[in-house]
Amino acid sequence: MSPILSVENLIVQLKSSQTSWLGVNDFSFHVNPQETVCITGESGAGKTLTILAILGLLPLHASVLAGNINFTGKNLLGISDQQIRDIRGKEIGVVFQEPGTALNPVMKIGDQLMEIFRRKEHYSKKQAQDASLALLEQVGFHNSLSVFRKYSYQLSGGMQQRILIAMAISRNPKLLIADEPTTALDTTIQAQIVELIEQLKADIGLSVLWITHDLSLASRIADRTVIIYAGKTMEAAPTETILATPYHPYTQGLLQSMPQYALRHGCHLQPIKGICKPSDSQNRCVFYTRCDQARPYCKMAQPPLKQIRPHHQAACWFHQSVVTV
Repeated sequence: MSPILSVENLIVQLKSSQTSWLGVNDFSFHVNPQETVCITGESGAGKTLTILAILGLLPLHASVLAGNINFTGKNLLGISDQQIRDIRGKEIGVVFQEPGTALNPVMKIGDQLMEIFRRKEHYSKKQAQDASLALLEQVGFHNSLSVFRKYSYQLSGGMQQRILIAMAISRNPKLLIADEPTTALDTTIQAQIVELIEQLKADIGLSVLWITHDLSLASRIADRTVIIYAGKTMEAAPTETILATPYHPYTQGLLQSMPQYALRHGCHLQPIKGICKPSDSQNRCVFYTRCDQARPYCKMAQPPLKQIRPHHQAACWFHQSVVTV
């Protein structure tokens, strides 16, 4: 089965007035139809930058230097701005992590939803209202008419996020991109949003690309997990494989910093020392300065992404002992 989305060797450069650096550096992954894939890594790893490149929404100081982004047979880097705008929303829905800033505070929720159907689908006002109310019910609002008449500031963060999810699926996209949509929510509401997206995936046959820094979340929802660090793929495998037999020291470090790991093994959390500095990663493994298991040859060159077992890839020069969680 062909992937619905395939990103190959993506390189995104960022520039400031004094310097430039690679925010995404030879990053590759794919999403199959009706599959949930999580891209996981710490802040600054290149997760959101990758998503913005896919959506054609990179800021002015960022540009794609190389790579391919193939979506349902189309190279998104080779089409016009108008064509990518047509794909956003209709074929690719997206939910960002700050619902309060994504919604218009001076428009009622109903007007914002109706605008999608009036402008994009050319519905009549009555058709747009009916479709909007049905959409609110689909994402879990039993009092849809009441929510329809409210402003975003009158809703909780979890309710606002449901509105954004409703907008993201309003035109029946093939792919939903969820960029850390539960980060600003409390634990109970996080679980509800995760459950909602999983239910929508089953109901309408979505493929889901979930961006998160939380490997424990990925362990609950992802068919496959891709570990990114300094803009590079560190490891990619079915999620159960990542959890049972992590290969890369960075993946092992992420697991050892999970509360579930500490509780299960009766030990303290083990943070990964230092911070990610892409500018320090020239001509050596990008994780070298933070790796407790580094060897002298690790600073000679960046290891290539290689197949270590079926459906399991990693970029590491030295075979590490595994951590079981």
